[in-house]
Amino acid sequence: MAFNLADLFEHVAGAVPARTALYAEGRSLTYRELDQRANQLAHHFTAAGIGAGDHVGCHLMNGAEYLETMLALLKLRAVPINVNFRYVEEELRYLYDNADLVGLVYDTEFTDRVAAVLPQVPRLRHLLAVGPGEALPAARPYEQALADQPGGRAGLPERSADDLLIIYTGGTTGLPKGVMWRHEDLLLGAMSGGVAPLDSPEDIGPRVAAAAPPVMFAAPPLMHGTSVLATFITFFNGGKICLVRKYSGEGALRVIAEQGCQTMMIVGDAMAVPFVEALDAAPRALPSLVIIASAGALLTRPVRDRLNAHLPTCTSWTVSVPPRPATAERPPTPACASPSTRPPRSSTTLSARSFPAAAWWARWPAAATSRWATTATRPRPPGPSSRWTAPAGSSPATWPQWTPTAR
Repeated sequence: MAFNLADLFEHVAGAVPARTALYAEGRSLTYRELDQRANQLAHHFTAAGIGAGDHVGCHLMNGAEYLETMLALLKLRAVPINVNFRYVEEELRYLYDNADLVGLVYDTEFTDRVAAVLPQVPRLRHLLAVGPGEALPAARPYEQALADQPGGRAGLPERSADDLLIIYTGGTTGLPKGVMWRHEDLLLGAMSGGVAPLDSPEDIGPRVAAAAPPVMFAAPPLMHGTSVLATFITFFNGGKICLVRKYSGEGALRVIAEQGCQTMMIVGDAMAVPFVEALDAAPRALPSLVIIASAGALLTRPVRDRLNAHLPTCTSWTVSVPPRPATAERPPTPACASPSTRPPRSSTTLSARSFPAAAWWARWPAAATSRWATTATRPRPPGPSSRWTAPAGSSPATWPQWTPTAR
């Protein structure tokens, strides 16, 4: 079996089926339930003639349906396409056409926009509508589509590490562009900072079954690559991902407190500032929260200082995505060439490039443990720089569970 995202998810679901995989707007799904619903949707797509290599748009707000759609398409070797829900008609027409969509799962909040664009994209032939609003006549209700189908995996295709996930850029510097990721490259590159190396895909099941499950709050919309990566990193550590339909500082505080989130993933100051302002308005402790990680935009020092004033035991950092790490057959790129026999030098910004293969601690001379030195906004505990002892094979996603050691 290859390093394929759907295969890995199925291994995790098989290992910890009763563990909570997802919390969204008052609704929780276990790994078994999420897997079964994704299987039902995959069978529906198959019956509709959608299969390997076909592109299907996810024009949705955050929620279980977005992740079910992504997983269903990955199970089929089809390609989910993120659609920016803020786009107006001309932008949607461009993206639907440029991405060669043959299917679309959309929120009924956007029915008018989809209706305006649909006649201009003749390839788009299959629609599913999510939500209580009025749907297009050509669209089938999402829950109805699932209800007609079995929840097992029988009949789903064998998959490949070469299967694709496409993440469209936002178009802030020009027209949106689809960035194509092989599943294996996404796992070993963009996710390498949060998923410890695997000798084989089958190894992930026993690993997550033996580990304490992390709880992640992914604040950005799933149309943003940051939340997609955060979600799969959480899944591949056997944890729970928490979502809100529309982000607000107060909503984030509520979910973190209620669900015991240990990590919060954001996109720079645009998300950190409303969070800080909610704390300014009603200060409160968030004892579970130990990491605020930002990707895709800068988390500036003044905003980090404001976070520290409210959450002195919480560490914040900016994460950058490394290229795919070197293998025995592939020499390291310059960004991957940092020494693997010692931890990275202290840095005011913790970067995923500091541990490109996500495995340097496994090669640390000590047989059972390794050390990671970092300077962050407010490391815990104590002082401006600390060392942490990590179990062999553990990943940065489990950093809150590591024990501090003397410098």
